[in-house]
Amino acid sequence: MAVYGSVEGVLQILASGEDDTFAENDQARIGALLRVVSLIIEEKTGVVFSDSPDAATMVVPVPWPTPVLWLPQPAVSITSVTADQDWTGTAWSGGTLVAPMSYRLAGPTSLGTFRTLLRQDGVAWYGTYQIIGVWGATVDGVPPQIDAIANKITADLFRKDNASPAGFTGPDGATVPIRNAFKEPEVVAVLEHFNVNASAVVI
Repeated sequence: MAVYGSVEGVLQILASGEDDTFAENDQARIGALLRVVSLIIEEKTGVVFSDSPDAATMVVPVPWPTPVLWLPQPAVSITSVTADQDWTGTAWSGGTLVAPMSYRLAGPTSLGTFRTLLRQDGVAWYGTYQIIGVWGATVDGVPPQIDAIANKITADLFRKDNASPAGFTGPDGATVPIRNAFKEPEVVAVLEHFNVNASAVVI
């Protein structure tokens, strides 16, 4: 999992004056919140953004025969697919390599990644597969909008941690409720723009 935004970016949002300082434990909390927010962003969009993608392994169970295998994350490329491996308690071993010409990437997204593997040899996907490939959106690296909303949401969550359950009292005496950062219109708009979970699958 990548971490989007930065502690420095969140501190800039939180600072109300030039002399504002934050203790080390506050900065550590902000770093931890950024990891939580980054995970939620990936879950909501279905994308792992990366500047320098590396090949990684995912194990995908297919409980019933199907010509289309849904990938747990959007894929940029697939290196290998291995079927029927055994779990030794610490690692996967053995199995049968699926011939690369017997499947192809399908289900393209707007970000240049793919959501499915389509079987082309007439054999159905069925069982457990170890898939090695490059995952996530990589064409544009980490978009600045993703970093920006990660900082914004993290700042809001940090404020929420420090507020009373009912919010806080504004300068005019009115109670200001704690807002849900993920429902802010600009946050929703950015997440929807990069959302590939609802992409139409073209095979």
